[in-house]
Amino acid sequence: MKITKNFFFIAFLFLLFFSCSEKKELIKEPFESLDPEFITIAIFAEKGDTVNLTNGTQIIVPPNAFMHSNKKIVRGWVEVLYRELHSADDIFYSGISMKYDSAGIKNHLQTAGMFEIRALQNCKFLKINNCENCEKSIKVHMASYQNGNDYNFYFFDEEKNNWVFKKNVAPEINSRKKEIKKEIDILRKRMEEITPKQRFPVDEDCFIFDYNAFIDIFSYDSNYQKNINKSHWYGIKWSGIQAHEYAKFNGKRYHAALLVWKDLLKKEFPKWISKHKIQKILKELDTNKYLLTVISNDNKRIYSTEIEAIRPLKSLYAKKLNNWIKEYKRKVKELEEIKKRLENLEKIKKLEADVFRSYKIREFGIYNWDKIMKEENVKVFATFEIEGGKKLIENQQISCIYEDKKSVIKYNYKKNGFEILFIPNTKTKIIAVMPDNTMAIFSEQKFQEIDFEKIKESSEVDKINFKMYLKKI
Repeated sequence: MKITKNFFFIAFLFLLFFSCSEKKELIKEPFESLDPEFITIAIFAEKGDTVNLTNGTQIIVPPNAFMHSNKKIVRGWVEVLYRELHSADDIFYSGISMKYDSAGIKNHLQTAGMFEIRALQNCKFLKINNCENCEKSIKVHMASYQNGNDYNFYFFDEEKNNWVFKKNVAPEINSRKKEIKKEIDILRKRMEEITPKQRFPVDEDCFIFDYNAFIDIFSYDSNYQKNINKSHWYGIKWSGIQAHEYAKFNGKRYHAALLVWKDLLKKEFPKWISKHKIQKILKELDTNKYLLTVISNDNKRIYSTEIEAIRPLKSLYAKKLNNWIKEYKRKVKELEEIKKRLENLEKIKKLEADVFRSYKIREFGIYNWDKIMKEENVKVFATFEIEGGKKLIENQQISCIYEDKKSVIKYNYKKNGFEILFIPNTKTKIIAVMPDNTMAIFSEQKFQEIDFEKIKESSEVDKINFKMYLKKI
């Protein structure tokens, strides 16, 4: 995620006085190198600012919004640290708990987007100004990739390691993404309209019969070789087969020699076809489609293929070759421009969230748009085996990472096995943090292979031994 303005100025400020590496360790992440990064935003305290991120998130900081721990108003430049967590992987690698205890009733939350925001000056953490008669708030208009009105707003109490319900606020549809989708649909429709159905002006598998016996052909020229050359200019094969039969094109009757044909089987015409007296048969197969059979007069040679009438020859020759070429090149150029525009729009659409969720916060920390997980689950008795003979220790944490549910559920390992409630048919992996900066993993693919339907039908709790592989970080 990048800031869309003042980038170089912020970078300069970062080098100038944000050199302190000491950060307040609030939550223990499993792997420091995989902990989702914060972005750094420089804000002049007396002026405030509105910061727009590339995914559409907007952070509105009013003037004089920061306060020191001694309640003095902050002056000068402030370093604001901000990050968003949208995936189950983000949540796992941040170390933030998704447990929710409400009056002793324990549940797990699934997120529609989480953010953490802090502010520092001279390496000291700041508060949001709550002085009497000058109380301030910072509005976070966060991009959310999960729609729905059933997500509530929570604040994470780090001392109690629990989420605190704040409010239910309906999301706001991202009108910009809606317009992007609309433009994409229009461009795709235009692509369909102008994409040449064949190479200009016809496909390389197209051919014509020998039409020299006819004097009513458009732009007819009695010069036999010139007519052959003309067909080649337009990209058509000259079959040399004289046609004396009629065929239908789009329901209208034409002489076969006055139509452009496509060889559906992409065969090469044998040389003997144009050098010997032959018999030929056209047998209708389907709309515009025929079986062409060519037999030499001595009955020693037979050639057959399936052909399709694609246009009247007259309509092809009615337009000069240069005009065909110009039109083809114009369409190709327009198609290239549309493809570039579509690629750009698809990238933007991917970054753009479906909705926005807004809240005015009055203290720094971790916030979450969540709902309680209420999914069907299946109970199994789990044991774990790690490659290379590695062992888990008693009460070591095992994390079930539900990517499509945007949540993480943690269990304490028991040597002799323990019961786990799984949500079946989900994108789920299981991870255990191991010594030496490694993790033991039971993959999503392996999880998908578990027959949960069979487990549900069982009258007893099924036992599953999860074989995990090791990955070095």
